[in-house]
Amino acid sequence: MDIMERLFFIMLVCVSLYVGVQNMVNVTKLHAKAAQAFEEVRSDVSTAQAALSESHIQIDQLKKEMYVLTELPEKARKDLASYRLAEQISRSDSEIDGIKALIEQTPEKALSLTLLRSDMKKNNAELEGRISSIDAQLQSARTYNIAFIAIIFTFVIYVIGFHWSQKRTD
Repeated sequence: MDIMERLFFIMLVCVSLYVGVQNMVNVTKLHAKAAQAFEEVRSDVSTAQAALSESHIQIDQLKKEMYVLTELPEKARKDLASYRLAEQISRSDSEIDGIKALIEQTPEKALSLTLLRSDMKKNNAELEGRISSIDAQLQSARTYNIAFIAIIFTFVIYVIGFHWSQKRTD
């Protein structure tokens, strides 16, 4: 093996080491990005679970009210139903008055609520896209790492074989 072959071999090993280290750095960066995206998704899921548990509590409360309504005599049931209906009407009226006041005072706040909801939907879609993109990048980095390891293994086998053949000729 002359000096040019050795230099070429050393250059190939250096290039493959550089590419391998670069891929490992990229994989580490992608893992960090994926962890951050998964944490954001987890926080969104926990928020949705909190809303779901609140809905379950409201459903249980409504079941209890229905049980009370079915156990009362007819007159008491009608009185209770009319009382609940009057409460709901007054609550709805106060909510409507509050909304009217809010719209009259600051109409941009009323619009911002609608815009905020659409922004949340858009951000959720964007996060899903990011997660799938990061996953694809991770898969390609894994493929490059496997190819790098195969190249290094091939070089090691080549060096061992060359060394072995040199020993046999000596």
